[in-house]
Amino acid sequence: PLDLSISKVKEEGNKSQGLSVKRVSDERIKPRRLVPIETLTEVIEPEKESTGKKRRCDICQKEITHMKKHVMTHTGEKPYSCPVAQTEQTEPLDLSISKVKEEGNKSQGLSVKRVSDERIKPRRLVPIDTLMEVIEPEKESTGKKRRCDICQKEITHMKKHVMTHTSEKPYSCPVCKRNFTQSCHIKSHMMTHTGEKPYSCPVCKKNFGDLCNMKRHMTTHTGEKPYSCSICKRNFTQSCHIKNHMMTHTGEKPYSCSICKKNFIQSSSMIAHMVVHTGEKPYSCSICKKNFGDLCNMKRHKKTHTGEKPYSCSVCKRNFTQSCHIKNHMMTHTGEKPHSCPLCKRNFTQFGDMKKHVMIHTGEKPYSCSICKKNFIQSSSMKSHMMIHTSEKPHSCSICKRNFGDLRNMKRHMTNHAGEKPYSCSICKKNFTRSDSMKSHMMIHTGESRIVV
Repeated sequence: PLDLSISKVKEEGNKSQGLSVKRVSDERIKPRRLVPIETLTEVIEPEKESTGKKRRCDICQKEITHMKKHVMTHTGEKPYSCPVAQTEQTEPLDLSISKVKEEGNKSQGLSVKRVSDERIKPRRLVPIDTLMEVIEPEKESTGKKRRCDICQKEITHMKKHVMTHTSEKPYSCPVCKRNFTQSCHIKSHMMTHTGEKPYSCPVCKKNFGDLCNMKRHMTTHTGEKPYSCSICKRNFTQSCHIKNHMMTHTGEKPYSCSICKKNFIQSSSMIAHMVVHTGEKPYSCSICKKNFGDLCNMKRHKKTHTGEKPYSCSVCKRNFTQSCHIKNHMMTHTGEKPHSCPLCKRNFTQFGDMKKHVMIHTGEKPYSCSICKKNFIQSSSMKSHMMIHTSEKPHSCSICKRNFGDLRNMKRHMTNHAGEKPYSCSICKKNFTRSDSMKSHMMIHTGESRIVV
């Protein structure tokens, strides 16, 4: 007989294309515990309803192609019985190999049926406890789109998409316990722990842990932006960026904080926000040992030590540490302001600035000083204010050694030494060291009154 114990399968899995064969005593065999996948189609042959014609359900009035199956959702009927586990279900079972691989570690055993030696194909035996939605597993590689019943979007990879609604994340990092919806995501994530970066940019030699990230990075060299917003015509290098951008027009925020119920456009923003509640800061700067709740923020911070500014403006040659900074800066040259206040219709370059502006109308000040209870629109303003109480001034000017409580104030001060005036009035061409000074000056031309909060 075959030794199909789970430990043996795991041990031999990488050595062959199927399960390994080992002679064992008859006592090891439990006949009811193995079922060849080929014989299951004989047991549970699904009803054929392939006419393609839709009919209206008399109960819920929906247009249905497979009426008999649909009616069972109303009646609760489950006509298909598992010959091994004796459980009933409305749909046949799913024995797709991909499903077996995904669920393999959860199986408690394999189920058996006697067949001739010629019929035995060890690589075709599957764990019985993974049987779900059998015979016609969903094909994710056809490229055809289907409509999601929950959000009505046209989706190519439906199983992956449904997880965004169910919050199902079956893959867990063994180091930090963070969960993921896809196995490829956890593989990329693991490299943040191991430090492995096998992919190198052929232009600047920067290394990446993920091939897709390296390809995305390459667009910063080529300038290619193949994805265009149909509303404001703004172009993007990645499809995920335009999807997130479109939500700024629709107002959609699918990710919600489980504690304060605040909603976010991106899951990464929601995860970074959760640190506010948990106080967890697992990422540490190797130079100054400052801790961060988000890996990206820690990487951005490290550039303040190295002075690295890999992104350069093609117009004024000013350099930036982050790609998002140069994108926002470019709008000062183009005059583009894609984000509009829904109340006063004032336009803004950045979505975040528009959100802060709206709070002037609503009076919302969500950040409160724990000492004097003064409220603020921005968390950065509240943090700067806290230094009044603590007298902390961690940022020092490298030229005159003057100390500052806020990094931005120190950077603004540094422009006085350098004589740098990067902000220019688009009307009279007068230059300014600070963006807020330039904005105040612009009101002379526009006649706009400044709102003081």
